[in-house]
Amino acid sequence: LAIHMPADELESFQHLFAWFTASILKHYGKLTPRLQALLGIYGKANMESHLGKFQLLKGWDEPIFKGLILQWNKIAMDAENGSESHERELLCAGSTTGEYETALNNMFDFSKELYDKYLTAGFDFLKGMDEHQTW
Repeated sequence: LAIHMPADELESFQHLFAWFTASILKHYGKLTPRLQALLGIYGKANMESHLGKFQLLKGWDEPIFKGLILQWNKIAMDAENGSESHERELLCAGSTTGEYETALNNMFDFSKELYDKYLTAGFDFLKGMDEHQTW
């Protein structure tokens, strides 16, 4: 049994952001082979393509949003163990209300910290962008 954790939502958002970025670049004729491969993978729904998405995002070397994507990747990788730990804690929580509430509170605190890191990285990236930066 797997619990859909808030970290999973952030990961989904990161993939949506990458797909959106690649789609815009495709529209303007600036799609690189790596992003073309990424768009192809997003159209599939199997485990092999799921793993391929992670590899393409992990090695993101496109100039557009490079700092942001790499920072989000680092946050996601750092959070992976914490997510699994909190998921196990929820699944193994005893039948008493106190144990389960403690597990939920721990997950909430972890999730809030993770959201804060993602948002901070995003805002810091935006603050550092040149006003006239082009793609």
